[in-house]
Amino acid sequence: MKIFLDTRDLIDLFKGLPCSVDDFRRCLQGGGHALILSPTVVFEIAAPLDAPSSHAEVVKLLNDLESLPLVYIGDTQIPYRELRSAIDSHTAGREYVAINPLMTRFDETILESGSAPTSLYPNYGLAETVFEIWQRAPQVFHWPSELVNRLRSGMATDRSMASPPTVASNFRKKIRLDLELDEISPPPCRLDDFADWIYETPTRCPGVRLSYDVYHQLRRNVGDQPSASDFGDFAHVQCVPYVDLITLDRRMAVYVQRATRGWANDPSGKIRHDLRAVVREL
Repeated sequence: MKIFLDTRDLIDLFKGLPCSVDDFRRCLQGGGHALILSPTVVFEIAAPLDAPSSHAEVVKLLNDLESLPLVYIGDTQIPYRELRSAIDSHTAGREYVAINPLMTRFDETILESGSAPTSLYPNYGLAETVFEIWQRAPQVFHWPSELVNRLRSGMATDRSMASPPTVASNFRKKIRLDLELDEISPPPCRLDDFADWIYETPTRCPGVRLSYDVYHQLRRNVGDQPSASDFGDFAHVQCVPYVDLITLDRRMAVYVQRATRGWANDPSGKIRHDLRAVVREL
């Protein structure tokens, strides 16, 4: 199985909860399983690099991670690659062709196209690659305040609408904005028709669809105010279709379960609340 652990559970693992890194490695190797790591998780773990006194601790954590059977997932690439595949499929008049966002090197997960600067160093381990990225672009280790403010502002606007559009019809606006932000040429058809085609079947662009529907579950809960951590949560959510098991906190797990109610092959069945539940299944 391909197992995705969120940052909280990886930190617990480093603390020996509910088992040691060595015991978890044996569980993975004995069953032919792999741990899935995303840039979002790795950068959250390595964020203490901002404090020089934490460098040795971060190196140890990254080395412990690299001692496990690993596969990497390009979580930030998922929307771009899904939409490109959807355009190609829709234009050719065929069913959507699923993408494979899993990779063997961490630095392959960073960019949507082209090679990461660290690809010049094929022998770099995870810690060396992360340190190189931190030296070149330390801002990627934290969610910028303007993004957090944009999320909060957008959520407030959506919640204040007296007669909001349906989630399905608003998806058209989302797809139009996503294509613009990712600088993807639109398909040679009515964009609304293309967006409707994606939305009618959840397995078309499943990461995009799932994170969108989860956002609207959060929007409906007016007592739940978005925070910086939600960016990481949404990044984790769009990985759900591409893994076998994933840990999410209970709040986000509930939103996913509500969003996927009625889906064929409901992906929320992959969710576990903590590492202890995952270990019991290995």
